[in-house]
Amino acid sequence: APIHGVPGLSSPIFPTLCHRAVSGASRMVINRPGGHAIGILALMSSFSTSSADSGAEPARLLLHLDEGIHRVSFPRGAVDGVAVREMYELAAELMEERNLKLLFDFTGVNMLSSGVMGMLVTIRKKLMHVGGQLHIAVPHPQALEAFHVMNLHLLLTLFSDVQEARAKFKP
Repeated sequence: APIHGVPGLSSPIFPTLCHRAVSGASRMVINRPGGHAIGILALMSSFSTSSADSGAEPARLLLHLDEGIHRVSFPRGAVDGVAVREMYELAAELMEERNLKLLFDFTGVNMLSSGVMGMLVTIRKKLMHVGGQLHIAVPHPQALEAFHVMNLHLLLTLFSDVQEARAKFKP
């Protein structure tokens, strides 16, 4: 059955995420399969009825689903405390899916707080218990250096670009 009038979308997690769209997202865009994301959910801390063209502030997180990989991106180029909480909430909802492949894409983010890094460690630990995989793309050298300073490169699976992170997921 189509979800919110979107034919062809059948992932079991999307009803939950679509429910959140009613109370916590500004917009939802679904593209057809064919190399592009089939689902994008823009999460915001407060409900906004304004459209993307009206000058509304971009969402904190975007969830992209493509070829079985859930990629979370940060269109604002920054990850604040609210976004850290939303990272956890989104990951917790997605963990209900078997063999979850989760990719946090920090493209455009040049600084990450210790809160972000701590949340990534927490998400990794929970994902390991359910048999999921977590990859983290950190293209900005300064942000990547922060992981090395805290020795988190030894614990987390880090990549310098999204394509490499996607390619390294186990089947």
